[in-house]
Amino acid sequence: MRRNPCLVVGFRSPVQCAGDKLSTDTIMTDPHDEPASPCVGICQINPLNQLCDGCFRSDDEVAAWWDMSSASKRALLAELEARRERVFDDLFE
Repeated sequence: MRRNPCLVVGFRSPVQCAGDKLSTDTIMTDPHDEPASPCVGICQINPLNQLCDGCFRSDDEVAAWWDMSSASKRALLAELEARRERVFDDLFE
């Protein structure tokens, strides 16, 4: 049974977490540790940039998350922070 990528445990609320930086605590060094999903419960693809407004992943990245290796997940988590910054920089230029 596949887990729902939009269910996240430990966040205060999706609205409070959407603007927060993605936690680097989820980028783990042990290859056997499974990185947590970056989903914050705001699952809406922005038509301007084709990224989720909550976690900044593309549709394909969201769909592939549960099948990705731990290493691939960690690499994507590292990219998401830079992606989030680019999105917010574009909003305020």
